[in-house]
Amino acid sequence: MSDPALDAPVVKAADAPRGAATWPCSACGAAVGLEYDACTQCGTGFLAGADPVVAVDVPLLGPIRPLAVSKGARAWVMIGGGLAVCVVLVIVLSLVGLLL
Repeated sequence: MSDPALDAPVVKAADAPRGAATWPCSACGAAVGLEYDACTQCGTGFLAGADPVVAVDVPLLGPIRPLAVSKGARAWVMIGGGLAVCVVLVIVLSLVGLLL
């Protein structure tokens, strides 16, 4: 299925063969041309099954995906993060002030 010319070693960038621009099918893995909205082999749509909600993993807190649902929860995460940054800055600047 792969083109041997695309797998050949490249000496200069100008020597690199260029293949057609494609997207990988999430169901069958076929390379589908950008001009198609669905896979030509299995019919799966572009980004079919993709999750529209981004999962964010925060250190020490873990994933905050459920918080992405409501705006209020996101606001509390921002407020908590802002307070945490302020506390850390106050401690660091206090220590620097003691050393000077």
